[in-house]
Amino acid sequence: MRLATEEREVDDAARVNSQGTRLGGTDIFRGAVVIITAIVIGGFVISRGIDQPSTDELTSSGTTAIDPAAAGDGTTDDADGAGQSTATSVIDDSSTVVTSAGDADPAMAESADAADPATPAEETTPPAPAIRPPAEVRVLVLNGAGTQGIAARGTEALKAASYITGAPKNADSQQPSVILHAEGFEAEAAAVAAVFGAGLETLVKPLDPAAPPIDDTQGASVIVVIGNDNAIPVP
Repeated sequence: MRLATEEREVDDAARVNSQGTRLGGTDIFRGAVVIITAIVIGGFVISRGIDQPSTDELTSSGTTAIDPAAAGDGTTDDADGAGQSTATSVIDDSSTVVTSAGDADPAMAESADAADPATPAEETTPPAPAIRPPAEVRVLVLNGAGTQGIAARGTEALKAASYITGAPKNADSQQPSVILHAEGFEAEAAAVAAVFGAGLETLVKPLDPAAPPIDDTQGASVIVVIGNDNAIPVP
């Protein structure tokens, strides 16, 4: 009797251990499935967060985030869109500017025209060179008429006007009246002509260094030849 009872107790203990082993194995399997599922879902969520940048990130990088609800179905009413041309919006870090070609500011258009490099710039005339004062101009008077004393009288008239004068001489030959000037002294020659009278600027001509009216020009910048045509009056 005791043997039978002990055997029954042993069988019951084995049955309990067997059931406990089965239950414990099932719990471990379920726990592993839950952990694996959580890892898969977490990885999926993280990958979605990396692949799709937020609206703030899109805006800071210069890309516009488009609201699907605001985008509509992509169609435009012909009646509402007639005569309107909408430019692509330009977006920076702080604001969005949408410019419509039909609503351009006239003041901005005028400013753009003013800055157009194709517009020719206003031509400017260089200032005329300053005329040297008589005290800086050396003048030689030559007698080209053959009349005695006219070169000396012409020299005295120029001295009275404060010009530097050379010694009066005869020209190499008789010739018409002329007022010759070295390069860069055209204006000064015209002023010398005005000493003898009005309208004598027509006698002003450039001096040919290869054919001067006298060999020794005495370093004169202006040479007055009083010729045989009486074109230059002398006192």
